[in-house]
Amino acid sequence: VEKKRVVYSAIGHEEMTVPSGLGVLARFLDEREGIQLSPLPLKEIQAIPPDAEAVLIAAPQTPFEPREFDVLREYLSRGGSLFIAAMPDSRSDINLFLKDLGLEVRRGIVLDNYENYRSDRRFLRVQRFANHEINRGMQNINTTFIDPSTAVVRVVEKPPRHLNVTSLFYA
Repeated sequence: VEKKRVVYSAIGHEEMTVPSGLGVLARFLDEREGIQLSPLPLKEIQAIPPDAEAVLIAAPQTPFEPREFDVLREYLSRGGSLFIAAMPDSRSDINLFLKDLGLEVRRGIVLDNYENYRSDRRFLRVQRFANHEINRGMQNINTTFIDPSTAVVRVVEKPPRHLNVTSLFYA
């Protein structure tokens, strides 16, 4: 029996979890990619487990402890992969962590005045997917994100040398 690859999903900051919104993602990863989505209580660990294919931080709503950011920094310095989905109105302090990576989540939401869905500018029509492994098979798909709170993540300064920051899609 082949051991499943693991993506850890951070918990402890009112993030989205499998029961609270990541169920479809968990099923997709399991059935299509052979990846298990497992909870990871950052407050309780000293290091990201060595079997981590990646770590997901899905829309945290409350602040992190500085030690948790240290655990994530150490993981990234070892070449780890991190996917952060952020909400524009979050009470999280994720920007304290992102600043060290040369990134920030901007206040406000992304609006699309031209290619909107059902005349609602908050719904983004994704036109292009970046050439990245996570987007395998998506290049020829034209889809609509039904999310009225898409945040802007922007590069504010050059990321550290050991990091590769990639935009995954464009509206």
